[in-house]
Amino acid sequence: MYVYLKPLSDGNGRIGRLWQSLILCKYNSVFEYLPIETLVYENQQQYYDALKKAEDDASSTVFIEFMLEMILKTIEKFVASNSLIIINEEYNSKLTKTEKEVLNDLIRYFSKNEFIDSESAVVLLNKSKVNIRKYFGKFVKLDILIPIGKNKGRKYKLSDEVSK
Repeated sequence: MYVYLKPLSDGNGRIGRLWQSLILCKYNSVFEYLPIETLVYENQQQYYDALKKAEDDASSTVFIEFMLEMILKTIEKFVASNSLIIINEEYNSKLTKTEKEVLNDLIRYFSKNEFIDSESAVVLLNKSKVNIRKYFGKFVKLDILIPIGKNKGRKYKLSDEVSK
């Protein structure tokens, strides 16, 4: 059954997509980082066509299929570009947004390298040595990174738990 509600004179679609985003984020926090709205905007005519067809057919199936396709394409786009790394929920709640971004960059680095040292991290992450030490310290404390060696010779590797 298709229910047609349009309580606002403008903005109903944006409100609907906001609710969709909130529901998806509640399901899995990775959706916080997926710009589904961008892909909907890039396919705006198909979006309006799907809405019109849903209204004409009195069935939401075609619209739901369109939105699921946008979600899938968004996920595929980011996985393909290696721009999205899903962080374990255990770590997600303990890290700030910036720390998650740094961790994502490190995980991408570790996909091709076994170790990283502070100097390489400064260049890779474009952060100061002081900030790198703070990030590494927190990641070691959370058992995300494992330190190897001492002082200037110290390097880090990704823990087996995170690299799974």
